[in-house]
Amino acid sequence: MPDADRQIELLLFDAALQLADEPTRRAFLDQTCAAHPEMRARLDELLDAHLASDAYFSSVIQACAATAESAPLDILDDAPGLFNRLGAYRLLERIGEGGCGVVYLAEQESPVRRRVALKVIRPGMDSERVIARFEMERQALAMMDHPHIAHVLDVGTTPYGRPYFAMEWVRGQKITDFCNEQKIDIRQRLELFIEVCQAIQHAHQKGVIHRDIKPSNVLVSMQDGKPQPKIIDFGIAKATDDSELKPGLTEVGSLPMGTLASMSPEQAASGGNNVDTRGDVYSLGILLYELVCGRPAFDPAELGALGYPAALEILQHREVPLPSSIIAGLPSAAAAESAACRNSSPAKWLSSVKGDLDQVIMKCLEKDRSRRYETVNGLALDLTRFLASEPVQARPPSALYRFRKFVARNRAACIFSLIILLTVLAGFAVSTGMYLRENAALREQQRLRQQAQARANVSQASLLLSQGKTDEADAILRQTLLDTIEPSQEATGVFRYLGDWHLMHHRWRAAAECYQLLPLANQFIPGEQIPNTGDMIRTAPAFVLAGMDTAYEQHRQALIDRYANTPIPNTAEQLVKMALLKPASPKILEQLRPAAEFLKKLDQAESLRMHILAHTAVSLYELRSGNPTAAIQRADRVLELCLQNPGYASDDYQAFHHPILLMACRQTGNATRAAAELEQVKQYVQTHGEAFDHPSLAPDPSFILPIERGLAMILAREALGAE
Repeated sequence: MPDADRQIELLLFDAALQLADEPTRRAFLDQTCAAHPEMRARLDELLDAHLASDAYFSSVIQACAATAESAPLDILDDAPGLFNRLGAYRLLERIGEGGCGVVYLAEQESPVRRRVALKVIRPGMDSERVIARFEMERQALAMMDHPHIAHVLDVGTTPYGRPYFAMEWVRGQKITDFCNEQKIDIRQRLELFIEVCQAIQHAHQKGVIHRDIKPSNVLVSMQDGKPQPKIIDFGIAKATDDSELKPGLTEVGSLPMGTLASMSPEQAASGGNNVDTRGDVYSLGILLYELVCGRPAFDPAELGALGYPAALEILQHREVPLPSSIIAGLPSAAAAESAACRNSSPAKWLSSVKGDLDQVIMKCLEKDRSRRYETVNGLALDLTRFLASEPVQARPPSALYRFRKFVARNRAACIFSLIILLTVLAGFAVSTGMYLRENAALREQQRLRQQAQARANVSQASLLLSQGKTDEADAILRQTLLDTIEPSQEATGVFRYLGDWHLMHHRWRAAAECYQLLPLANQFIPGEQIPNTGDMIRTAPAFVLAGMDTAYEQHRQALIDRYANTPIPNTAEQLVKMALLKPASPKILEQLRPAAEFLKKLDQAESLRMHILAHTAVSLYELRSGNPTAAIQRADRVLELCLQNPGYASDDYQAFHHPILLMACRQTGNATRAAAELEQVKQYVQTHGEAFDHPSLAPDPSFILPIERGLAMILAREALGAE
């Protein structure tokens, strides 16, 4: 029999073994082997022999136990019998098996005594391709060094030439059973699942895609009173690059290896060839779906009974219902029982899943993998945000995306309608339209590729920042075009952090380039929250200090358009001050008038801090509006309040007012006061200017110091430049 036919037969045999009952198993074989009666006959023989094998193995074990323990024992090539020793290991019992391998619980007797799980190719399955796949699993596990991935302890070969390896014996239950029996609530399940994600991310960093993530391959046990997950079975793992592993050893013909109910659509359709790390993201989503709502996204028995072509159609086109809709549709008795397994009530269970957690899971289960999380780390970070009650990145699909899915489901009807429409058009118009659409599609593909890379870079930078590797995060983002980065909470946080880091090192241009993303991203959060982030007081001075005049002009106009009529004192004060760091046109001054008049009316009604801030902003507005006397009165009031309340305002904040007084006194003709203020300004620039202009190896303690000093330095240099 050709080797490829034999492997297909092994795959079907392994798939049939996983079906729960005899009728389902026979129905599966009826459909898959309808055109191959000879293969069906051989599979029936193999299944009958397998079902009778347990009694045979028991009798052999009992017979071997009666013999001397020192007898030369091994797994034989010419019989399926099991003796009780393999090298340094005493075999205790068979604990698992697949299409080509058997796993035994064994006791290692030297050089240390411990129990291990020993995996060896079953007799008769030692073809070149199966051995190569077995070797790949052994190499994949040996590369891993993570507490939640089962470790390889030893490798070897039986006297009959079949490779085996001993790995850590995981005393645990599959994750779904463990969570239900221990009555673990949703939060604890997510925390446990995040640890699983971290283990899979480790495998991806080692260049290995698991491709068979399912509940039975994630075992959990209690250690020191805490649940500890372990990932097992890298038997159909795939290398992502030219590493030590050999891509292509885990496919058989065009049929996929693995578990259909947990398999991504692209893996099922390509026989496992067209798979990247987002395939594992999908399988993790399937696992999370069952952990959360208590039911698998796809019924394994249904997929097994339908046969591969029909099952593939379901995986590619059937939409998975929201987890919360499954919970809401449960009968009251079943809902109470399932909620009890989650240490909750039905109403509380539904409330915890509906909304953000729904969207996180559904983002994992997108049929189009470009819409899934780019990395497993991205999924873990979103779950961490959910647990911290922070906004998640996952969002419901747009109307446009739903329309595209409708077109995909009704392709024939849409094509027919399009043909009718095209026949109305003249030939030249048709050809021109097709040309334009093709170019647009190419540009869209290029944009999506750039955005995908940008998302991956932002996620990687976020991870590096969480590890304190700021230099590495900055280097990654410097390779990314700013206009390819999609606004998001994650991107905003990354660029705000890096901007502050550059600012504290006096790298004004680098800081300003980071802050350029903040106004765009902040369009997606409520406007009243933005002043509290400090983004307004970061961005404007950074643009001015970096000499990015065009960017500053665009920024201050955007601030005016959004906040000119704000009723919030803090927002109005920031708006006026940040919009007037440089002289302004009459149009801009008129647009700022409502905010300035609002601040003038605050007086003592607000806190002392707000009172000082309001006087500062109005003083600058009066100077720019050609009212020097009013500007002097407001600036003097601020300095008076600071003198009465020592330590309330920094020296740099007070220094911001001396250039205002200098320029205002010049306008009023008060030469004596102007000369005094000039000396103050010169002294400030001489004291701080040189250090302020050069990048600092030792960063300032926070971004507030360079901002306050920067504001004072901007006005001081404007005043000195006007001499």
